[in-house]
Amino acid sequence: MSYAPVNGLDLYYEEHGTGSGRPLVLIHGALSGIGTSFGTILPFLTKTRRVVAVELQAHGHTPDIDRDLTVEDFAADVVALLDHLGIDRADVFGWSMGAAVGLRLATDHADRVGRLVLASVCFTLDGMYPGLLDGIQDLRPEHLHGSEFHEEYLRTAPDPAGFANLVAKVKRLDGDLLQFSRCRPGRTARRTSRCTRRPCRRSRPR
Repeated sequence: MSYAPVNGLDLYYEEHGTGSGRPLVLIHGALSGIGTSFGTILPFLTKTRRVVAVELQAHGHTPDIDRDLTVEDFAADVVALLDHLGIDRADVFGWSMGAAVGLRLATDHADRVGRLVLASVCFTLDGMYPGLLDGIQDLRPEHLHGSEFHEEYLRTAPDPAGFANLVAKVKRLDGDLLQFSRCRPGRTARRTSRCTRRPCRRSRPR
């Protein structure tokens, strides 16, 4: 098992495949890990690519730290992992929350990203299926007991008792979503992170 010391975090990652081209970084969804997000397709991706699969803060093998979960911090952690591995630029495949991280990587760290594959993500909350987040704040850890997410967590987490804290942090993340908006004409790439991020007043479920 491999860990990278990044931003005060021991970030877990796996490397698979030996392709000579640009590496492919896999970023999982919320409450998930490498196995539940990519386990089925990972063998196919590694046939021709060098693949780096990461588990974000408090997910899977990666321990939690005293820091809220934010897409921006996740993106910064992935960039720090690329630095740790000596990777200048990578393609990114993100699933759900991981796709939001990939989108943030492309806006805040465009020089580190080649191609993006973003699965199950929306550019603004208008693209989200109506009612998807309704009741998210009523979610309790026991609702997920027996699910593939909980079972994977019990197998991989350094502290299996931390699942309730993970659920609480993900609920805060989902309750404080940020949505992207187009930059005004004339903005440069270096200003992207300032002009594409704004709080969404409709993001908190009622």
